[in-house]
Amino acid sequence: MAFVGLGPSGSVRGRSGGRADRRRRGVLKAASPVSEGNAQAVSEENAQAMSEEDAQDDVEELGEEVAAKGIEDVTVEVLGDSPFTRNLNVSPMPRAERQHYINEVTNAVAARVDDVLSGKVENNLISVTMLLPELNTSLDIYDRRFLLSLTWEIVIEIVKVRGLTVKVMTQCPTKFGGLPLSVAGLRRHFEGDRELSRESWGEAMDRVRTGDIDAAAVAEDDHVFLVLAPTNIVSAPVIEDCISLAKKVDGKRPIITLNARLDEVPSHSGVMQVQGRKERLDFVKSFYVASYLRCLYPIGRNFPLVGALRRHYPGKWEVWFHKQTEKDGDEEFRLIGEFDDMPTSGQIGDAIKVERFRSSPVPEGLPPSFSLGIMAAMVVVFW
Repeated sequence: MAFVGLGPSGSVRGRSGGRADRRRRGVLKAASPVSEGNAQAVSEENAQAMSEEDAQDDVEELGEEVAAKGIEDVTVEVLGDSPFTRNLNVSPMPRAERQHYINEVTNAVAARVDDVLSGKVENNLISVTMLLPELNTSLDIYDRRFLLSLTWEIVIEIVKVRGLTVKVMTQCPTKFGGLPLSVAGLRRHFEGDRELSRESWGEAMDRVRTGDIDAAAVAEDDHVFLVLAPTNIVSAPVIEDCISLAKKVDGKRPIITLNARLDEVPSHSGVMQVQGRKERLDFVKSFYVASYLRCLYPIGRNFPLVGALRRHYPGKWEVWFHKQTEKDGDEEFRLIGEFDDMPTSGQIGDAIKVERFRSSPVPEGLPPSFSLGIMAAMVVVFW
């Protein structure tokens, strides 16, 4: 068991409780750009619940409570030597644990952005994928607030820490005749958070811009482009706009996609069939994966958790095996494979099969020479 520090922001967002705590969280949402939820609702709630003097008093009181409580407020438990918390597959995930994974992604993205801007690496296309249950659009527990929290942490690293200008880009609803539920509302909520935080950020907020995913939205003084959840939909593929955006940017300014879904989508009009298919596939493959996290399950199911596939720049791809004992419910993650490139489903499956046999007891009646290593090798060859 280990503990990872989150800092004051992580501990404050992790608090919950009665009426006073709800009021305090309302103040923090208005004061911080990493607010979660509908910014307009937050503003109305704050206006009705407290005056400015009451809000300041509550913030000071909360700070004293956090300082008095100590280390429990600024740490989160990770399992063994792994980077994973106990609630990796739990929804809703505790906010402190959300912040742990957000910090990991932000650090990887910031490192890759620095390497692109310094000329250390040439590929300016950066992909970020985090498919925890609440960020998986195929599940009914999808929570866009999680994605917005991640977005703001990356924005802070780019704008406040590095002094650069970022343009946050989303799909245009009027152009596509509507948006998928996973994308709808992202820009409105982000801009609402931005306006609420403008006073506390000052002139730095002028370097946080928004726009459609379009080459026409590119300005000469935009340093980094952050594209939120670009998603191809039937008869309205956004990938063409992404390709135009990449061509317009000079190749030295980073373009970051968060949880992109740019796979081919069938279309009755043939928009995404044969014409231009190779260019689209090559474009998707050209992105460098700076951060990737996906829970692994049995085929066709979302439970139980089998393991996780992870990549954290500049490290390798990692396959982790999850084991939970039935007697006491204790669990652990074990690193079972490392790869230079993203492993295939076959490689992931083989690594999990070998680990399951390696950790199983030797069946009675087998000769001593029949080691678990030989059993594992047979599984890979004959399974």
